[in-house]
Amino acid sequence: MSGFPKQQPITLSTGWPSAGFQGRTLDVSLNGMLIQTQTPRQLQQTVKISCDMCQAIAREAHIAQEGELWKAGLEFVTLQFSKSQGSIVSARA
Repeated sequence: MSGFPKQQPITLSTGWPSAGFQGRTLDVSLNGMLIQTQTPRQLQQTVKISCDMCQAIAREAHIAQEGELWKAGLEFVTLQFSKSQGSIVSARA
């Protein structure tokens, strides 16, 4: 995804009303993102994602604890980009 940084701060929340918790992206694709946070994660949980790049709803597809940090692979259910400029290129081998 050209034009979007792989690593950036994000806010996640699992319910309403909720102030959410902080994390950061480690990798981003059109299908989802890999995140890291200090907040324990739960497999198959639905989360709301807010960041400069997008607003999204995602499902936690895989999780791993590494010391005090948690990594989670999120699959997008919905995705809305904040910026409408730029291009997205898809290719298949």
